[in-house]
Amino acid sequence: PPPPPPPPVPPPPPHLPSSLANPSSIASRTASVPASQGARTMVAAGSLRGSSAAELEEQGVQLLLAADAAGELQERYPLFHASVDALTLADVKRLLDQYKELVIKYECLARAVEEPLRTAHAQAQHPSLPATSTSFCDPATSFNATSTGVPLSLASTAQSTAASAAHPPPPPPPPANNTRQQQQQQQQQ
Repeated sequence: PPPPPPPPVPPPPPHLPSSLANPSSIASRTASVPASQGARTMVAAGSLRGSSAAELEEQGVQLLLAADAAGELQERYPLFHASVDALTLADVKRLLDQYKELVIKYECLARAVEEPLRTAHAQAQHPSLPATSTSFCDPATSFNATSTGVPLSLASTAQSTAASAAHPPPPPPPPANNTRQQQQQQQQQ
């Protein structure tokens, strides 16, 4: 027997552009994206210049909807359309691993897109300042999930950050003058 059709696409989260909240708008956007683009479309770095974060997010939504319609999300994330009642403990562990991986991917991509925009804006406001990069993620970082779902280079960074946070520096000693003054006052009384 043929597999059951996938459940309907849920409405977009509230942080997405309002133009995507209408289901007919979503369907028309999905239909307007050529199948050849798919979710694996690569955007040339030069085409990011001049694009706002909202425009990039909207482009991503279009690609995501097309990928979902083509079944790519179900292949890559089998629990994408799962209901809470259908989850097992093993599913929860897999979901947590996938969540960690997606958070890292999202943060890397968001920061990679935001940093050039922020630098360009700073350069436009203050042309005398040198261009700097405070990239959070190395573009060469592999996103293959490890046993924890975290790329190795980021896991070591997170471990060193956690270790330094676990042993904060001791607080500074109290000022010496206050202690001496208090001792002198006590001796005089």
